[in-house]
Amino acid sequence: MYVLENEKVSLTIAETGGIASLKNKATGHEYISCPGGDTWRLFLYEGKPGEPKVGTMPYCWEIPVYSAEQAKPTIVWKGDTLTVVYHGLKCADTGHSIKYARQAGLTGRLLAIDLTYTVSLRGDETVWEVELENNENLGIGEIWFPMISGVTWLSPAKDDSLFFPAIYGEKINRPLETMVHERVGMVGDIQPHISHVMYPYRMLYPGLASMQWYTLNNGQEGLYLGSHDHSAQTTCLNVDKGKAKDGTEYLRFTFGKYPFIEKGGKWKSSPFVAAAYTGSWHMAARRYRAWADTWMKKRTPPKWVRQMNGWQWINMKAQSGVIEFTYDEIPRLYRDATLAGLNTTWLVGWPHAGNDREYPDYPYNLDPRLGTEKIFRDG
Repeated sequence: MYVLENEKVSLTIAETGGIASLKNKATGHEYISCPGGDTWRLFLYEGKPGEPKVGTMPYCWEIPVYSAEQAKPTIVWKGDTLTVVYHGLKCADTGHSIKYARQAGLTGRLLAIDLTYTVSLRGDETVWEVELENNENLGIGEIWFPMISGVTWLSPAKDDSLFFPAIYGEKINRPLETMVHERVGMVGDIQPHISHVMYPYRMLYPGLASMQWYTLNNGQEGLYLGSHDHSAQTTCLNVDKGKAKDGTEYLRFTFGKYPFIEKGGKWKSSPFVAAAYTGSWHMAARRYRAWADTWMKKRTPPKWVRQMNGWQWINMKAQSGVIEFTYDEIPRLYRDATLAGLNTTWLVGWPHAGNDREYPDYPYNLDPRLGTEKIFRDG
């Protein structure tokens, strides 16, 4: 066992490279109730869409590689940093995607892919980074890392809530009890609620996920997960549920990245942060904001935006093609807005296709049935 610790947090990495313990030393609570899960997962692909048949399938996608099924890695401990190196990887022999590995004839074969991750401490934060080197005739499409797996409850009170950046934010009470195992919906969708049941949350940033962080919190302490990556590359925020051999159910937290590394390629991640902190969920939000303030440039809105007190939404032409308003009505519509105390009118559906049509091609040409360009500009 390799133990990294300071006065705020203790992290134990097993000889297998898995997370054996994550303890909040300020509260004394152990967060990993079911150790032994994966620390990372890779999903490989063979061939490309549209190519002729490769191997036994025309296009193999999601060939899984799980950390818990690898040989023991080489672990180097230097100062407050652990470096964990896997030389050569083998495909998973379990899971819903195993059929792809079997059909491609990859199970049991050592792949020429190296994975190295580092973890260090910074206050109450554990900071993680991962590197990949691909010398295999397969592409690396997706990586889940770090996987903080085996979390049941933060404290004996069992009153945890998951705070997730779904658009403006969402609070899910007691997620361990309300989440089921089945994966439904597409990645990037807000998974639906059915009665008291919540499906796994997999949401893409940028997109429906407005930020790259989430937290499990019980009002007094919490576990913060953040992808501190200012490149704005596609990132999947992933919370799902697993079951230990003894039947104990647990939560699993991770992030997904999509490096798409072909043979001969290398990739290194930006830092990920997992922090065992004290306080309400607001402490997690402030942590992410403090990081964002180190690089995000704040723009000063134009004067008319700062003075805007609301707007009137006008759909000039509906998705169905029905014309609701013409360009020469714009001055009257604005006057109507001012009667309600509003100083802005928002026009949608003014191009020829109408509102929310012809994605992703969206030519901004006018519809002559609505009027001329001069009338539109004058309005």
